[in-house]
Amino acid sequence: VRSTAIIHAVALNYKDAQLIRERQSKIIWSPRSNIDLYGNTSPVAMLDMAGVSIALGTDWIPSGSMNMFRELKCADEWNQTYLDKHFTDADLWRMVTINAAMAVGAGNSLGQLRKGYLGDLAIYDGSKNKDFRAILDGGVEDVALVLRGGAPLYGDTTAMTGLAFAAP
Repeated sequence: VRSTAIIHAVALNYKDAQLIRERQSKIIWSPRSNIDLYGNTSPVAMLDMAGVSIALGTDWIPSGSMNMFRELKCADEWNQTYLDKHFTDADLWRMVTINAAMAVGAGNSLGQLRKGYLGDLAIYDGSKNKDFRAILDGGVEDVALVLRGGAPLYGDTTAMTGLAFAAP
């Protein structure tokens, strides 16, 4: 069903993927935890080729990533090493933005920079890595600014003091 999000989805086959797509359900992929617990992870390339929406999420701390940076790095490494770069950098970014918002039922208010959306935004230092690689290869030290609902939440001194923010 459209409101269903399946977490992990390690043992799916193509017939399952077709049903998930037909029902407009979503997959939440947690590769670090899957690999640690099961020695494998969701067949995400097959799911993607079947047209299934995939979001990326962390699992619990004992086997998963402690933050989305680490989970995104794990997904990127898995993609490069085992999936022959099936997913583009933009695909991985969508897994933690619009796809994630859709998977949790908040796609009408989160996950996009759009009028009427909440305006959560993270800006990364792109001086070392460009485009989506600034996020994928970056670390927490590369986060220049975070806005939550359009209001500054965190940032380096230049970003926090050099910009004027309007009240939401």
